[in-house]
Amino acid sequence: MLANYSVVVQPNTKAHTETVEHVFERDVALHGLMPHAHLRGKAAKFSARYPDAREEVLLSVPKYAFNWQTHHVLKQPKRLPAGTKVIFDMAWDNSAQNPANPDPNRAVPWGSRPGTR
Repeated sequence: MLANYSVVVQPNTKAHTETVEHVFERDVALHGLMPHAHLRGKAAKFSARYPDAREEVLLSVPKYAFNWQTHHVLKQPKRLPAGTKVIFDMAWDNSAQNPANPDPNRAVPWGSRPGTR
């Protein structure tokens, strides 16, 4: 799981972005990806930067919507060699322009605490 547990999306912020990265110390098999951002999610992207400096987008969700948030299972496991960096970019819209936003006037921390979705 890639997450920034200290994220706080400030009130009335149209485009709050965060990036989280992880370098795998050994070979891994990636079976799926799941962007997760509740009602204020705006866009998500997972990328891989391989040890040979090559980059690849693993999953791009340019118009994130909580009502269809799902686990994206790969048809075939993706082999990531040791030294691969996975980068997760997430954007949130905590503004009144987001029709799914229950309250654009409150700060939203990471997690599923009552009233934070």
